[in-house]
Amino acid sequence: MRVDIFLWTILFCLSNGTATAQDDYSYRKGYRLVFEEPFDTLRDKTWVRKSHTFESNLARFNHHNTDINDGKLQLRVRKEEKGSKAFSAAEIRSRKKFSYGLFEVKMKAADVPGFVTALFGYRSTAGAYAEIDIEITGNNTRRITLNHWINEHESHGVDLPLDFNAAQDFHVYAFEWTSSYIRWYADGKMIRETNTNIPAARQHIVLNAWISSAESWAGKVDAEQLPASAVVDWVRYYRK
Repeated sequence: MRVDIFLWTILFCLSNGTATAQDDYSYRKGYRLVFEEPFDTLRDKTWVRKSHTFESNLARFNHHNTDINDGKLQLRVRKEEKGSKAFSAAEIRSRKKFSYGLFEVKMKAADVPGFVTALFGYRSTAGAYAEIDIEITGNNTRRITLNHWINEHESHGVDLPLDFNAAQDFHVYAFEWTSSYIRWYADGKMIRETNTNIPAARQHIVLNAWISSAESWAGKVDAEQLPASAVVDWVRYYRK
């Protein structure tokens, strides 16, 4: 009996060690962690719950769609009229702005058509628009949309396949932003790099879930599948 317990303990420790090693992604080398949000609670001094919308969003962001459940952030979308919009949605934005570095999120997307799950860096002030996006649409959760902007009207987006279903489990997504390139990663694997149109302005970290009017991209929403939620385990920022 004691031998069996001893062997089981060794196997358990080795298994945990392997999992940790697999999660210690090589792109973190040379970076140090300077900000981490585990979402044990939603701190007002760190995050702002937003209540706005934009033209291509069929929903309006509302505070009551953002909450913490079992140590994870829930970003919920409901069939609920808010002003001129037929749906309500969720967005939080960091109070602090961040410069060049490595941005990571561990999240699970929603698989409802029309639903968009997103992490991005964002800055919109006079003469300093900036955005770097990671988005997953609910009509195809084996695809990811990566985008970056330095002008509000100039998108540089691409859709790329994923080798997993982003709605079935949590996965780690990241972008590395420097003065000379942006690289995007999924579960430690680099999936895109660009060295053109690189934003320079410091950005807020934004997490949101919303309904897109672009049916050719996100699919046509079925209100019967709502409410639905995207779930975020943690967010991190690293700096050299």
